[in-house]
Amino acid sequence: MGPSSEQSSLLRRFSSHLAISACVLAIAATAVYVTCDPRGRGPSDQKLIATFQNHRGAFEHLYAMAAQDADRGWRFSWDRREGSQPPYFSQSRWEDYENQISQIHPAVVSVTMRPDGILRFIFDGGGFGLVPAGSSWSKGIEYIPAGLENRRGQRLPDLSKAPGLPANNTYIREIEPQWFLFYDRDE
Repeated sequence: MGPSSEQSSLLRRFSSHLAISACVLAIAATAVYVTCDPRGRGPSDQKLIATFQNHRGAFEHLYAMAAQDADRGWRFSWDRREGSQPPYFSQSRWEDYENQISQIHPAVVSVTMRPDGILRFIFDGGGFGLVPAGSSWSKGIEYIPAGLENRRGQRLPDLSKAPGLPANNTYIREIEPQWFLFYDRDE
């Protein structure tokens, strides 16, 4: 004597819910792995170089603005996730920054003028949150002022292998004088 039709129906529903739950769990685990992978790859070198070439005017204008503001003692920093205007920038100046970034956006995650004069455009990054404390990576484009390029990371002809190289280093690839792709990985 086999299971009743009610038991069969219950067993089918349970199996169906179990399969759906397993799929949802697999998708969630993949999303966590991709966004938190401390050795993420980020966009390809070719994609970043094309972005730079297609939006070169916006990159150069942003560097000129950030350098001018740095001379005034202001340090530019923009993050797509935060979007708050620093109090020392006028509304029109902030709108000019956002207008230039929007020409490159949505690929840009953040733009920061560092104290050493390097302007960094981060296009992707990860390893924050559910991975060992301090593990992170980022990849993007940066302007390195003349004289700093030889003190700024290890030069590579291609950054595709950078995620597998030793951590706690910056790897750079020159696009043209003063403009570089970078890959940072810290542990």
